[in-house]
Amino acid sequence: EVCENATSRDVVINLKGAHALTPRTLRGSSTRVGAQSTRVLIRGDGATLITRDVSATVGADTPLLTIADGAVVLLAGIVLEGAVLVHSGHLDIRDAVLRRSAAAAGRRLQDGTHDGAQLQLLGGATTLSGCTIVGLAPGSGSAITMHGGTLAIDGSTFRSNRASTDGGAILLTGGELRLSGSLFEANAATLSGGAIAMRGGSATLLASRFVSN
Repeated sequence: EVCENATSRDVVINLKGAHALTPRTLRGSSTRVGAQSTRVLIRGDGATLITRDVSATVGADTPLLTIADGAVVLLAGIVLEGAVLVHSGHLDIRDAVLRRSAAAAGRRLQDGTHDGAQLQLLGGATTLSGCTIVGLAPGSGSAITMHGGTLAIDGSTFRSNRASTDGGAILLTGGELRLSGSLFEANAATLSGGAIAMRGGSATLLASRFVSN
């Protein structure tokens, strides 16, 4: 279901059940209603988003959503089983569950930095609040890999995520990470940083717990 808010010029997509979507790019220049730029809101009461035909490409997984050219996207109350790549713009994820689908397990992204992360951040601004990131074990990389931009995480849980390199939950090579009120439990990495590995960038951690990483 898609509806337009005539006052705010938002595009709202209400989901129910499970939805297999063809990978797509959301661009600021293309998300317009009339003469005004819009924001895209995708929300659902536990609805699941997964990449359509993930098995079509052997050993590779195209991001379900790519955020580019200043697009403003809000994902709320959904279960996300596809990877997201942020080039620029703003991605806000609230009260969501991020997990790897069985079909995509062990696959690597075709775009971005090819490190297999569920969230790949190359730029822009990304926020996670009230989210659960669980059981992600991609072919390499971390649940979240950050190479640029800003990432603010609040009140979220990272549990049982694993990387074959560094940073089971988060690998930071650039940009700015701000973390508060979150829990990191039972995450692991083969090399270093069971919860978080830093190779660059900056990080501020406040009132968060790290257990058995």
